[in-house]
Amino acid sequence: MVHSLLALGSNLGDSQATVENALTAIDDLPHTSLVRRSELHATSAVGGPTGQPMFVNAAAVVETTLEPAALLAALHGIEQQFGRERMVRWASRTLDIDLLLVDQQQLVSETLVLPHPRMSFRPFVLQPAVEIAGDWVHPGLQTTLSDLLTTLITADGGLSIYGGSSDARQYHAEQIAKEFSAMRIQNDGRDALRLVLGESREPLPTPRLAIELVVRRGATRPGVPTLSVMADARSEVLFDTIAAVELAWPELCRSEVRADRA
Repeated sequence: MVHSLLALGSNLGDSQATVENALTAIDDLPHTSLVRRSELHATSAVGGPTGQPMFVNAAAVVETTLEPAALLAALHGIEQQFGRERMVRWASRTLDIDLLLVDQQQLVSETLVLPHPRMSFRPFVLQPAVEIAGDWVHPGLQTTLSDLLTTLITADGGLSIYGGSSDARQYHAEQIAKEFSAMRIQNDGRDALRLVLGESREPLPTPRLAIELVVRRGATRPGVPTLSVMADARSEVLFDTIAAVELAWPELCRSEVRADRA
């Protein structure tokens, strides 16, 4: 038996009933039992089409003998039962179930990446997860989910861009600074660039978010909520990166520095 951590979300139809019924369906899966579940959380949609309804999010821990790929396939089957259609990225959906962690396994395949590559900087994922699995350690970042959430909410000062070439780091830093004019580029003289909020003189030792530009999947830096993206990508990387910054600093999206982009 292994323990797996799941994230659930819905923002179409009766989302509360959908998530509750999905948890029952998960508990009914073969060779699987629901061990713990979080409360339901209402959160605003981030990324994707504008004007989406509020999401209902939850987390669950399950015990199962299913292999990770088989469990993911079963979870996708439950999504389909509730009318999920994968058409527009980050659009409204009747039900979304993500496989976040399977004990301490690290896995990269065409269909599944463990840990989930975007879980560490998504507060709407971490908040319900911390309710029921706050002491779980992220196997790539080597820190607890509770500490990741605290960093994401409270850390000040900066965003670090690691890995890749110096040209790749500079390109992505410039794109972020262009999108969020309150952030400025600060070269720390090592293998990384930092972006800091305009009013910050120096970034703190622990940035709120890290962007890891990798040549191959699987590279991470410990201790900080991190988005790992392929170093040679462009538009897809920027889409993910901008969404990560919006999640880490939601105040930037509401401030007058973005007013001209409304």
